Amino acid sequence: MSPRYPKLVALDLDRTIWTSYLSDKTFGDHGWVHGDLRNNLELVNPTTIRDKRNHSHTLHLANDIPWIIHDLHSHDVKIAIVSRNTNKDLCDRAMWHFRAKDKHGKPRPLTYFIKYDEIVNEPKQNHLRRIHRWSKIPYSEMLFFDSQMSNEITEELLGLTFHYVADTRRALTKEEYKRGLELWRHNRIDARHH
Repeated sequence: MSPRYPKLVALDLDRTIWTSYLSDKTFGDHGWVHGDLRNNLELVNPTTIRDKRNHSHTLHLANDIPWIIHDLHSHDVKIAIVSRNTNKDLCDRAMWHFRAKDKHGKPRPLTYFIKYDEIVNEPKQNHLRRIHRWSKIPYSEMLFFDSQMSNEITEELLGLTFHYVADTRRALTKEEYKRGLELWRHNRIDARHH
C-alpha cells in the first residue's frame, strides 16, 4: 500500500517556490515600466526569469519544484498558493512562465496546477480559512510549506500541519518536501490515537 497524501498542499511563493522575493519595486526600471509590468518578465531557462529591461534582476524557481508539483498532481493532491506578496498579477505571470509535468508527462505552466490562488497581503490564516471554506477540505488534510517560522501559528490556530522551509537560499527541496509529508503522516497517526 502506498503512503497517504494530504488532500491539499499549500505553498508560499517567496523563498519557498522561488528562491527570493519577487518585488514589483525592482522588476522594470526601478519599478517603472512602459505598459504592463507582467510583460516585463522573460524566461531565460526552465528555472530562471529575468527582467527584460534590467537583466541583473532575476527570479529563480527552486530546482525541485517541478518534481514536487508533478508528484502532487500525480497523487491528485489539490495545490494552493498562500502568499503575502503584494502583486498577485506579477506572481501569477511568473508562475505561468515556469513549467512542471502533469501526471501524463506533458509540460504545463505552474498556474495549470493551482486550484486555490491566495496571493494577498494579509495573515496566512485568513488565506487558509478561505481555502477551507471553499474546498470543504478538513484542516487535518492540509499540509502548509512556508519559509516564515512565524506562520507556524497556523498549525495551532487551524489544526493543519505546518512545515518550515529552513533553507531559504534553496527554497523547497525534494528532501524538505518529503520531510513535510512524513510530518503530516505522523500528525495524522497521532490524531487518531488521541
